[in-house]
Amino acid sequence: MYTISIKIIFLPIFVVNYIVMRIYLKEIRENYPDLEILNYNPEIFFENINHDSRVKVPNSLFVPIIGEKFDGHDFVKDAFTSGSVVSIFQKNKNIHNSIKDEPLILVDDIYIGLKDIAKLIRRKVNVPLISITGSTGKTTTREMISQILSSKGKVLKSNSNINTLWGNAEILMKYDSHKYIIMEFGMDRKGEIKTQCEAFDPDIGGVLNVGHVHSMQLGGIENVFLEKRALTDYLLSHNRKVVINIDDERLARISSEGNNIIWFGNQKKAMFEIKDTMLSKSGTSFKIKNRDKEYTVNLNLFGKGYAYNATCALAICNQLDFSIEDSVSSLKQYQGFKGRFDIKEIKGGTILINDAYNANPISMKMSLDTFEEIWGITEIYKILVLGDMKELGKVSSDEHKKAGEKVKKMKVDKVYYLGEYFKDFNIGEQKESLESVYSELKEDIERKPKSVILFKASNSIELSKLFEMF
Repeated sequence: MYTISIKIIFLPIFVVNYIVMRIYLKEIRENYPDLEILNYNPEIFFENINHDSRVKVPNSLFVPIIGEKFDGHDFVKDAFTSGSVVSIFQKNKNIHNSIKDEPLILVDDIYIGLKDIAKLIRRKVNVPLISITGSTGKTTTREMISQILSSKGKVLKSNSNINTLWGNAEILMKYDSHKYIIMEFGMDRKGEIKTQCEAFDPDIGGVLNVGHVHSMQLGGIENVFLEKRALTDYLLSHNRKVVINIDDERLARISSEGNNIIWFGNQKKAMFEIKDTMLSKSGTSFKIKNRDKEYTVNLNLFGKGYAYNATCALAICNQLDFSIEDSVSSLKQYQGFKGRFDIKEIKGGTILINDAYNANPISMKMSLDTFEEIWGITEIYKILVLGDMKELGKVSSDEHKKAGEKVKKMKVDKVYYLGEYFKDFNIGEQKESLESVYSELKEDIERKPKSVILFKASNSIELSKLFEMF
C-alpha cells in the first residue's frame, strides 16, 4: 500500500482510475474464499451500498444493520425490491422464503463482513484518503480540508456528518476519478475507529480533541480517549503522518517518538503554533507560526475554537504538498454551514444566532464565549435559548451545572431553557415546548426589537426550528 510520508511529500504521483466503482461477486470469492455465497453468479456486481431498504438504490449491496429496536434482516426482501442485487446476511438469521433465490453473502457478523468488503473496495482506490476524528469539530475540519484540496482536483466526501463504517463504505463506493477522499471517523460502538482504520486504510489523519461525547456508551472519557487514539496508533504503526492537538491534555500524552506526529495548538513547541486568536463581528482571525514564519488566517466563522479546525486542516494539506499560503487563501472562501453559529438579522434589527446543530461541553463553552466576546459589552438586549447536551452519561449533571455557572457570570437579560437538566443548569426560565419559547420571544422582540438571541442545544431539542420560525 502506498506510503504517505514518502510518496505524498516527495513524489506526489497517484494512479487515478477513471471508472465508476464496481465490485463483482467473483472478486469477493477470490479475495475471501471461505465466505459462503448463496445463489452465486460470478457476473453479478454492485455499484452502490445501501443500509436503508426504504431508499431506492439501484445495483446496490444491502447491509442489514442490527439495532436495539430493529433488525435489517427483516427488510432484505424490501431492499431487493428497491434495487439491491445482493445482500450480506448473518448466518444465525433465518432466510425467508421470499429471498432464498437471491444472492446472499453469508457472514458470522454483519459488521465484520462489511469491514472485509470495504477493505476490498479500498484496495481498488489508489488516491490519498484523509481521516478526521475527535469529539467535536470533525465535520467543520473535513469541510475546511475539502475547501483547500478542491483547488487541485475532485474531492470525495460526505455531504452530511456521516462517520460510521457503513456510512463511509457507502461514500467510498461513490469513487469516480476523485483525487482525494476525506472521511470522518466516529463511533457508535467500542472499537469502531480501529475497525474503520482497518477497513479504509487512511494515508494521513487528524485528531482534534477528546470530550464527553459518547462517554455514556463507552463508560467514561478515558475510554473515549482510547477510541480516538486508535487512529493515531494505526497511522504510526504504518509509518504515516498524524496531526494532533497538543493542547488537549489527553492527546498530549501520546508518545511523539519519530517524525510522524505533527502537533498543532497554542504551545510554542507545536509545529503549527496558533497565536493571537481574535473575534469580531466579521469572523475569527488568528496567526499560525510554522518554521519561524507567520501566516494570518481570516475565517468567515465565529468562534475561537475554529482556529483549531483550520490549523488541523492546514497542517494536513501541507503534508499533501499544499503550500500554507495557498491553503490560507482557500480558507478565506469557506463560509461554514447551517446550524453552526449561523447569524441572521430579521426585520426590526433583531439578530438571531443558530448554533443548535449539536451541543456538548466543548461546543457549548465555545458558543457562550463567542456570544459574550462579540456582544457582551454592547448595550443590545441579550437573550439565551439553551437546552440539554445529550449523550454525556454520568457526567451529564456536572456538565450542565458548569454550563449554568458560566451563564450566571455573563451579562445577559433573559435565559430560556428546554430539557430535563434544568435543575442542574439552574438559571433562567424552564420551558416545556418550542411553542412556549416562541411566544415569549415574540413578546421580547416587540418590547426590545434591538435584541440578539442565541440558540444552542443538542440537535434532538430542535431549537433550529425556533430559528426557522422567525
